[in-house]
Amino acid sequence: MQLNFEAKCRQTIEELTSTQTELQENRVHMIGFEEVSKEREKKIAQIKKDIAVCKIARDTIDAAHCTLKIKYERMEETNTSLNFNYEDVVDKLHLMSKARYELETKLTDKHEECKSIIEIMAINKETLIRRQSEVEELEKQVTVLQRDYDGAEIKRLGIEKGFEITKKQ
Repeated sequence: MQLNFEAKCRQTIEELTSTQTELQENRVHMIGFEEVSKEREKKIAQIKKDIAVCKIARDTIDAAHCTLKIKYERMEETNTSLNFNYEDVVDKLHLMSKARYELETKLTDKHEECKSIIEIMAINKETLIRRQSEVEELEKQVTVLQRDYDGAEIKRLGIEKGFEITKKQ
């Protein structure tokens, strides 16, 4: 029995030693686990902070994105309006250019017509001046002929009186 008892004591001591070794290993593991847990908790806390910062940044970016979408829609509306206005202005410009061209053509025709009329007027003026000088020349001749006629008439009357006087005598 004593052998049994000693064997049981040895076995119990070995188990005790083994259990103490396991306990020491478990304590080491526990300390390591606690360290790892603390680091994990720190990392989790840091990640939560980063997530909060990212959420705030995302909210800010979402607000900016919404603002940009609204601005883009307004710009699209403005662009559409400006394109419509541009097309309208281009159409009006084409019409104005066409009208201007037609007016310039009419003006050129009228200008040529005026040139022709001015040339005709210059010719007529020369003709009038020439005819006026001819008329003045003819008037001078008429005046000379009238004097000659009056002088001849006076002579005729003088001759007739002289003839009558001679006849009466």
